[in-house]
Order: sequence, then structure tokens, then C-alpha cells
Amino acid sequence: MKNKIGVIVFIIVIGIGIAMVLYVSLIPQTSAINRFEAIPERPNDFDAYTRDIWSGAYNDLCEINDGYWKQPEFYGSSWTNAFKTFYDNPDYSKWGVYGQGNMPREISYSFTNLKKGDEFELCSFFHNGFGVWTYQGFQLIPIENEYFDIEITPNQLTVSPTFPVFEDGWTQKIEIKLIAKTDVPIGNYVLGFETQEPNPEYAREETQKALSLTVNKDLYKEECNRYMSEEKCNYLINNREKKYVNGGSYQTERLPLKIIVNVK
Repeated sequence: MKNKIGVIVFIIVIGIGIAMVLYVSLIPQTSAINRFEAIPERPNDFDAYTRDIWSGAYNDLCEINDGYWKQPEFYGSSWTNAFKTFYDNPDYSKWGVYGQGNMPREISYSFTNLKKGDEFELCSFFHNGFGVWTYQGFQLIPIENEYFDIEITPNQLTVSPTFPVFEDGWTQKIEIKLIAKTDVPIGNYVLGFETQEPNPEYAREETQKALSLTVNKDLYKEECNRYMSEEKCNYLINNREKKYVNGGSYQTERLPLKIIVNVK
């Protein structure tokens, strides 16, 4: 009888052990890295604002505080798709070097009787690509025409990485002033900006800034080793940490921002 009980207990213990192994192997391992530490607290009415911004019903973007536009979700489907690739179950071999985005991609304004010297201001939000572990420098070049001058502030900027963590400065507010050069005839006008490499002096300074930063390299390696070999992790991290690149060397198919001005 004692032997029978001993066998049963042994079987139960072995079963529990197997179950624990399966439990640990099947449940995703939590990361010690806080990817979203630089993201501010999300406002309670975030969904209401993004609903109207995405639909074009609200375009006074200079007035909203950074609690809205510093949320990755503010950038819509591009974030939804990127989350699955880079953050939900990260593939460390897919860390990016280049990428960019702007919110909104297109914005429209209507005016009547625009005279020479009339001006108005608007804002947009220029951000690093998701899953990108480089500091990217850009120069924002205005697309003008015979009727409008455009002033962009800042016209040179560096956006911070979004992987392995979101760093402060990954998205930045861009202030744009449109100035009528002359009386503007009735019609539709397409303005905006495109990106180019910043000037060489700016790039040298930003390279030095990136190299002087302190990062938790060991923590990145620890997490990376969960997904691939130590040798490959070392290669990836050593080649991407504290790296500045000229982001303007990579161009998207569409303008980062198209501004449509309708004069009635």
C-alpha cells in the first residue's frame, strides 16, 4: 500500500513539474525594459480629440498639449501595425535605421479675400519611425509657390529613437507660418514641406551628442538574448546604439505634410 501511495505521489510531482515547465515556456516573458517611460500620462479625452483630428473636424493643432501628441496611438494605423511587429513580440533583427512620419499627412484651410502680408500659423507633429533605433537628423524644406512664403520652426531637428525604448524627443511639434506674398487670387493652392539632410555642421554636432550619451546597453543585451544568440545581439546592439544618421537621405513616396489652401 505504501509503495502504491509513493508511486502516486511521484507521478503527481512529475506532473506538476511538467506543467510548470510548459507554463513558463508558453507565457511571454516580461521585459525589464520600460519601453514607454518617456510617454506622458494619456488624457481621459484622448479618443475624442483623435477622432476629430483624424476626420479633419479639428485642426487647431497648435493648441493641444503634449499629452496628446506624445502618445504613439496619436499616429493611428502606423502605430497599430508597428506595435505588433516591434513591441508586442519584438523581433530584434528588425530594428530599423531609417523611417519618419508626420501627423497630419494632409490638412486643409479655407479663406476669403487674402491680401498681401496676411499670415496664419498651423502646427504638425514630425516623428521618428516606429521600431527605429537611431537619432535621425532632418532639414524641413518648404514647398512654396508664387503667392505664399513659408516659415518652418524648427527647420532642422533630430528625432530620438523609438526602440528599444521611446526616448524623449521621438516626436516634435513643428510650427508653420504661411505668409501671402501678394493678394491671392481665388483658387486652391498646395503647399507643405519635404525633408532633406541637415547641413554638415549640424550633422557633426548631433553625431557627437549621440556618441556622448549613456545607455543601459547590458539591459538591451539581456532582453535581446531571449530571442537570438549572444553573438548576433552583440553585433546588432554595437552597430545601432548611440547612432546618428541623416534621415533626409531616406525619402517617402508622399510628402510628410501637404497643406491645401482654398481661397474663396
